[in-house]
Amino acid sequence: KGKYRTVYGYLPIYVLQILGSLFRSYRIYFTRSLIASFILTSLRPFGRRKIKVIHQAFSVPFISSEIKFLRLNMVESTVRFGLYNFLEKKALPKVNAITITADEYGEALIKIGIKPSKIHVVPFYIEDGFFKQPTKNTSEIFTFCYVGGFHLYHSLLPLIEAFEPLCKARKKVNLLFVGDGPQRPR
Repeated sequence: KGKYRTVYGYLPIYVLQILGSLFRSYRIYFTRSLIASFILTSLRPFGRRKIKVIHQAFSVPFISSEIKFLRLNMVESTVRFGLYNFLEKKALPKVNAITITADEYGEALIKIGIKPSKIHVVPFYIEDGFFKQPTKNTSEIFTFCYVGGFHLYHSLLPLIEAFEPLCKARKKVNLLFVGDGPQRPR
């Protein structure tokens, strides 16, 4: 954005970089971009080697479902939703594998026709050892702040449950959650 002023100014260069990948010696291409997945799977037969495309849908299986949280104007929201929806339906069934972070995402992918054998769950989690560390007793109020999106893959409910013993041991514990996302009501 800094060099090209807008995302749209950089888009042609980004597409050319992806096209150049078809002619390199890559055997596996990991991507989080629907655009890259679409271009590579659509043009794969024209490359010198067949590239295996691994789409990493860590955030959500369908980026189109996140458009409403981006606070864009109505025209841009509609254009992005249509583009992402098209790319999801065309690119995702053609990739070699999709990595996701929650089983629920796999169910959503299966509903649009993705073979279960292509879906691999790679969960994000925090080791229990994090909560067994001694805390500094600098004040009588212990505060923990989470800043980020409220998505299934963040598993915030187990995080809250992990603080239960700390709440019993101390008189005052503040858990602050700052963000937005589909799991906010929960």
